[in-house]
Amino acid sequence: MSDSEICDMTFSELCIRVQEDYGELLPEDSYDSPESLVEAMKSIQEEEHLFGYKNGSGYYFKGNVLKARLLEYGYKVYPSAFTVAEASEALGIEKKKISDALNHYHEHKYPYFSRLRKKLAWGACRYKIRKVGVVTLLKYRKRMSKKFDLNCTRKYPIKVDAYIGVTRYGKSIGMTLQDAYIKSGIRKPIKGDQ
Repeated sequence: MSDSEICDMTFSELCIRVQEDYGELLPEDSYDSPESLVEAMKSIQEEEHLFGYKNGSGYYFKGNVLKARLLEYGYKVYPSAFTVAEASEALGIEKKKISDALNHYHEHKYPYFSRLRKKLAWGACRYKIRKVGVVTLLKYRKRMSKKFDLNCTRKYPIKVDAYIGVTRYGKSIGMTLQDAYIKSGIRKPIKGDQ
């Protein structure tokens, strides 16, 4: 609907059009007045903003877990370099999450990875783990084996029960913490999982 179409409609015609477009999403009392209709439409837009990211994974990494996973992969493929696509395929994590993390480390000059020159035909960035990354990986491995958080700047580590969480979108699609562990690649599925 364009703005000119809306201006030419009466309130009852607008209500009929909104009912056709949104069906049962809006409560019946939202069609009582223009103010209530506007409030109901705003709530629909907020829900679409919160839950409508259909490409979202439904989980998030807590602390520095994504960094630890990337360092683990970088160490595994060392001395060769890797691209975002290769890391995504190997770790089972979306390309966007990996790309955002690696770009963040590069922009803020964190010394975990070196960004190498683009030599691939499609211009993908290549990354290679550095010595600081290996040292950090060893710290993370030690902390994870003792179920501590991965914040190395704290004086005393804190025990954690989960390194991953479920987002609101994940809860809305029925994802559990165990599903998130499997989907993120932290835990491989076993025979009883679906």
